[in-house]
Amino acid sequence: MSNSLREAVEFRSSIPRAYFADAPNMYERNVDLIESLNAGHTITDDDAMDWYFQRQRSVDPAYMREIDRIRAARQRLCPEAAALIPLRRLNLIIPTYREEAVLPSFLATMQRQFVGSKETDWGITFVFNYALPPKKENEFDSCRRMLDTIRTFLQENPRLRPRIDWITYATGPKLADKILPVSFARTVGEDTVMSERIATDIKNPQPFYLGLNDADVYSLSPGLINAMVAALPNMYNEPSRIIRVRGSYDRVDVRKNPHLHPLEMVWEGVTSAIGLTTTHNPFNIGRLSAVPARELAMTGGGFVNRLEFTDEDIRRGIQVAWQLPNTQTVEIPGYYVTSARRELETMDVAKFMMEQKGRRFDYEAMRHAALIEMYANFAARNYRSAESSDGVQLSTKNIFASDEAFSKAVPSSVIGAVVNAFHRFTLFGIFAIEKLQNSPHAEEVSKLRADFLKGAIPYFRVQLDTHEFLLNLPRNDARRYSKLRPLLGEVDEQSRTVVRQILEKYGIVFTEDREPIYGLQELPPLDPNLSDEENKRRRSGVVLKAPFYIAPTQPKYREILDQLVS
Repeated sequence: MSNSLREAVEFRSSIPRAYFADAPNMYERNVDLIESLNAGHTITDDDAMDWYFQRQRSVDPAYMREIDRIRAARQRLCPEAAALIPLRRLNLIIPTYREEAVLPSFLATMQRQFVGSKETDWGITFVFNYALPPKKENEFDSCRRMLDTIRTFLQENPRLRPRIDWITYATGPKLADKILPVSFARTVGEDTVMSERIATDIKNPQPFYLGLNDADVYSLSPGLINAMVAALPNMYNEPSRIIRVRGSYDRVDVRKNPHLHPLEMVWEGVTSAIGLTTTHNPFNIGRLSAVPARELAMTGGGFVNRLEFTDEDIRRGIQVAWQLPNTQTVEIPGYYVTSARRELETMDVAKFMMEQKGRRFDYEAMRHAALIEMYANFAARNYRSAESSDGVQLSTKNIFASDEAFSKAVPSSVIGAVVNAFHRFTLFGIFAIEKLQNSPHAEEVSKLRADFLKGAIPYFRVQLDTHEFLLNLPRNDARRYSKLRPLLGEVDEQSRTVVRQILEKYGIVFTEDREPIYGLQELPPLDPNLSDEENKRRRSGVVLKAPFYIAPTQPKYREILDQLVS
């Protein structure tokens, strides 16, 4: 990199000169430590983190040199906060890229959350990353404005200097197609904080936790983060916990786009139904959650060598839950409110697709409504040209006073698409993987699970390929399929039970086709001689069985939604 370019982007002397030219080679689990912890032996943060960083320094010394550089810069720029890291119970990592519009409100929200807590309870580390050369116009101006916002805030609130700090780094062009920036930002933030934690002689007898949070999370329940800290284990010999908070969408988003609510309703319903009852749990991590640093280190940091997958939060939860089954999931009473900008795109497209397809429930609509396209980062790429249907602009409390207004705002076909998608794809996949992972007749599922834990594939690939396995099994091995049918019947009923609970909770009128479903056998199998695009076209338009039929008239749900958006 030329000196002129470096001078152009390093806009202040206080910005550290950390620069990642390529993706790190890292994130391997420590089987010995995992087995020892599962056997009931006491493992400390230092035990897990020492191993983690020793391996990182031997495998990828260049990456660790940059982490050391970032850590030194942070200690220089934020000495009050850096001094407290060894004593802190919870450290929130906030990836922050072009978030200047929401940052003032986020800081004000956090200021209210700090009330009633000690400096050693919890704090915030912002992570600012930018590309060299810049990816977007004014990228560095945005970073400068955000840093100025934080500095001004701390000047006005000097007592919070020990609670708020930041780190920055740059990435090179080689990383553009290899990593998801937010994943890498969290990883750099976590590694910086953990390395700082073990670089001190202070040995904290209480387990250390890393929090996941986004800058566009706002309107937290009073005292919510203090409640998260209070739920953390106090001793290393206590069961470790994943702490999560349930979220809801901004009511302004739902008011303007009420068809968004079925997605929120089903997503959070699935979270409540299975979040605390299954070890295969992609919903135990949310946009506000906390994971034990010890478990994150010993299970490999939560990511694969190439960080291009968008399931980074899900990966943390599943890797810990699958490998450390004694870990508990604790859901904190309260809520956070977040922007629905990503989900709005998904639901607009799902609504558009249902309208264009004559309300037929097909594979394409199902995958989209189940958010699997979002996990795979396909939504923007595959559906950018789709004409999103306009949401009904609600201006009065009683906009749903008539069936006609309600049906226009929240078509029954959209509710049906979401609930059937979660039944046939999301829920069915969760329960199928859990039921089949140890079956002698489903070695393919066991292998997918093992590949995920090794970091070879993302979580959504486990779910997609489990469906492909079940889709093709009747043709490939009818005997094995007959052996698995009883288990698949149990999977179908588990999934249906969750969906029924959600529909009944929200007063949705529905009828149910009780004939069991054993997977996706209605689809044509993938043809290895055809391209991915040709296979997609063969499956597009195939009408799938939708066991839950949503009635066109929904008086009780209309009343509930009217209250929520008013």
